[in-house]
Amino acid sequence: MNQCPFQEHASWITTHSGRMFWPLNPKPSHVLLEDIVHALSNSCRFNGHTGVHYSVLQHSCHVADLVGDSMKEKKRASNNVLYTSPLSVPSATLTALFHDAGEAYLPDIASPIKSRFYVTITEPSTGEPTIQRFSDIENRILFVISEALSLPLRFDRFEHFVTKADTQMLAAELTQLMNRDPRECGIETPAAEIEIIPWSPARAVEEFMNRYQSLMMECAGLADAGELETEEQTIEESTVVL
Repeated sequence: MNQCPFQEHASWITTHSGRMFWPLNPKPSHVLLEDIVHALSNSCRFNGHTGVHYSVLQHSCHVADLVGDSMKEKKRASNNVLYTSPLSVPSATLTALFHDAGEAYLPDIASPIKSRFYVTITEPSTGEPTIQRFSDIENRILFVISEALSLPLRFDRFEHFVTKADTQMLAAELTQLMNRDPRECGIETPAAEIEIIPWSPARAVEEFMNRYQSLMMECAGLADAGELETEEQTIEESTVVL
């Protein structure tokens, strides 16, 4: 039975599994993949304003597919170690797959507001209020998720690819689901060439888990072969130009 820690200062939420999670003070032991996929499969893009249910989890799968395809193409055409490393494709794809995972534990705040949204938090030791960016809180949760699930997520390394794919999917979603020209929203990036057929929450969970398990098995294979640490060090020591 979960007991509320006496000195935990941050308010907690109850997750699908029955666990308690402190969004302002997250810990790896509070994270469960089941909770993440359940929440994101039931969370709708565009704050629920689509004509049909189109989940954040399905969006994440499509972004991951775009990043994976892009990295494979780069790997074929470039000698840059960022692309040729066996670790590059699964790590970049997993990073994309989990790029919105923090939304499982936080409210979905529309992008125009999120960048300007701050949270006032009272420090328990001093009683003094501190102001934090909402995006920093979300990034902290992503880091904890990565640690809890032993994910080789590298937003610092693959942010360029994830952001591009995320924007490509946004353009496609605006066009197909919201009947809006992306350029009206200031988006000049070409839309992803994909026909969006909304999945049920159960289908979204299945699709996500298939990708997750396949990518983690690939990473585990590299680790078993002794390549993971060597490749990671090689990438870190190389000068990468995106």
